[in-house]
Amino acid sequence: MKMPEQEYTKINKLILKLHSLLNTNHFLDVDILDKEKLSLLINLSKEIKLQFQNKSNAFTPLKGKILANLFFESSTRTRLSFEIAGKLLGAHVINFSEKGSSTEKGESLISTIQTIESLGADFIIIRHPDSGAPYAITKTIIKSSVINAGDGQHAHPTQALTDAFTLKEHLVNLEGKKIVIVGDINHSRVFRSNLWTLTSLGMNVVITGPQEFLPNFDLTKTLPSNIKQKQITIEHDLEKALENADVIMPLRIQKERHLSTLNQNLKTYVSKWQINETKLKLAKTNALIMHPGPVNEGIEINTNLINSPQSLIQKQVENGVFCRMAILLSCKKDFS
Repeated sequence: MKMPEQEYTKINKLILKLHSLLNTNHFLDVDILDKEKLSLLINLSKEIKLQFQNKSNAFTPLKGKILANLFFESSTRTRLSFEIAGKLLGAHVINFSEKGSSTEKGESLISTIQTIESLGADFIIIRHPDSGAPYAITKTIIKSSVINAGDGQHAHPTQALTDAFTLKEHLVNLEGKKIVIVGDINHSRVFRSNLWTLTSLGMNVVITGPQEFLPNFDLTKTLPSNIKQKQITIEHDLEKALENADVIMPLRIQKERHLSTLNQNLKTYVSKWQINETKLKLAKTNALIMHPGPVNEGIEINTNLINSPQSLIQKQVENGVFCRMAILLSCKKDFS
């Protein structure tokens, strides 16, 4: 089924507008997005989703392009969604594996990236344990577009866009809506990126969790300059935090980033901080549940809630493909 010409035009107009505003070949963090740019990316994701869900998949502007997935940390959702996004848009997708590569022989990240670019990659999608790694490689490449798929504890911009898009689908207007983010805030790159996008769209963000999981950094440095401080609250009492919540987003305990400093007893954490049916009743009647994944089932969230009618967790996964398609197109200047 061929996409109607007017639908090509609608998508292309959004892409052209984004190109004129973003003026970059890379997508490294959401701090390049004000409310207008963020809204344009969300609208582009929406239009792409409409067309591809209707099987109108004759739109292949990345035909002949090469997308290289370089994941130096484990990933299921992000890596596969980028692979699917690239293929749906017509690109050739290659998946780099650190195991069996020259990095095991001591090759540096920069040398690896230069090799990938020399082999013809148009897009380099990178996830790396070191914060700032995507920024470093943009200083050495010439023509490839770099997209940050998660760098250390710093940022996860494509997940933040996915979460914002998913919320806009279900709540439409996010202005004044309350989202409660629970759990390992301090080690979460998803939190850092979501804080920017959700406050930019007018949401009030309440942060809660054990003291050792709360931010040990200045939140104001992670916010757009026009955001009002009253949009962000740190609440030490989960039950109080959940009052009148429109959305609840538990985060997993990131054991891999705590090294040997994790003091949390999991049984205590479950009894005090897990989102379950009882805790959910403290929020608004139809409060939505989100989770960026992967989920530690039975720890930060009760297993029964993951697939409940109020859960958007699988919608987040589904929408990740369309948002990453939008990001790829926003980085490609010579689309057709």
